[in-house]
Amino acid sequence: MSTTAEFEQRRQLSDIQSQISKLTARFSRGSGPSPRDVLVRSVMCKVLANLHKSTPQAVAEQLFPYQRDIAQAIRSPGLVLKGAVAPAMTTVAGWASELVTPTVLGVLPIIAPRSAYSQLSQLPATIRADLAGHGSVKVPTRSPSPTLAPPFVGEGQPIPIRQAAVANTALTRKKAAVISEFTGEMLNRSAVDIEQLIGDVMAADTTTAIDGVLLGNAAATAIAPAGILNGVTASAPTAGGGLAALAGDVRTLAAAIEATGPLIAPTVIMSATSALIVLLSLTGGIVLSVQDDGPQLAIVAAPSVPGKRLIMIDAANFASGEGDTPDFMTTTEALLHEDTAPLPIGTPGGVPGTDPNIVAAPARSLFQTNAIAVRMITDCGWTMTRAGRVAYIDNVTW
Repeated sequence: MSTTAEFEQRRQLSDIQSQISKLTARFSRGSGPSPRDVLVRSVMCKVLANLHKSTPQAVAEQLFPYQRDIAQAIRSPGLVLKGAVAPAMTTVAGWASELVTPTVLGVLPIIAPRSAYSQLSQLPATIRADLAGHGSVKVPTRSPSPTLAPPFVGEGQPIPIRQAAVANTALTRKKAAVISEFTGEMLNRSAVDIEQLIGDVMAADTTTAIDGVLLGNAAATAIAPAGILNGVTASAPTAGGGLAALAGDVRTLAAAIEATGPLIAPTVIMSATSALIVLLSLTGGIVLSVQDDGPQLAIVAAPSVPGKRLIMIDAANFASGEGDTPDFMTTTEALLHEDTAPLPIGTPGGVPGTDPNIVAAPARSLFQTNAIAVRMITDCGWTMTRAGRVAYIDNVTW
């Protein structure tokens, strides 16, 4: 090995050791980590281990000697998502025994809490399911018609009976996979901010990937759930701008949903900019916190929503779920096709120089560009339990 190569290797090793020393000093002063901290720090240990040619467990022992949950998350990330809460519904297998209160947090709400998916799935009115070990879960729902019989009867008269229409919707498990990239320079220069860097990049990439499907209008396929706007026709915006137009749009969307039954848990989904306009313009009746009591119009503000789009959903008819075994992997040696619709790197049987798909482009060699990639794979799914419970408006005037 040349003297120059030895010097460069020692410099890189010194940088990483300095980085770890600073991180150790920082985390030794902190309080107990949140579930998001645990997951992000476990990924950070894998990134540093890859750069340092060590093991994630060894890095965790050095950075977090008294935080066993970090080492546990490295071994089994699914344990971070579990809570000691009993199942919420029936015990009949195959019907609703898998439905739970927020026992399974899910890795997506932890990694990307500001995504529309995460905020919507955590509303109290929505249905959450544990998809671990199940290909699909049946979610019960009830049609608003026929209605039950009137409760009042005359003396000595028989009480009328009418059967309510009850059905079920399948919540199917799908595989979600997101890859985030970092250059070696980003990681070396970030020093004690490496945890925030990894968390922020993964959150942004996951939000873009998941919300792009959730808020779309594509039909369900074998590999992806349907977008909540699938089959929904946009309503006309209210003209004039200002608060009057905002109120008119909310009224229009509510009326569209109420055409298929009473509106139980009205929730509007909008861009962060639109949410600021609402927050600064309105008082009372609309809240940003979903923890308050009383009838309210909840707001989900997410960066993935188009600026002039307003969506309303009856959260009581939104069901979502995730598995409990997310997989995180890091590498510095892969070749990636950097595209929103990636292709196989090479086409079997293709002829170099004549087949345009023999090598997917643009491609990045992590080794050649001194970069590292973090891949997350998790099972998740969502569904609307009834049709007609979503409405939206484009090009709002307020």
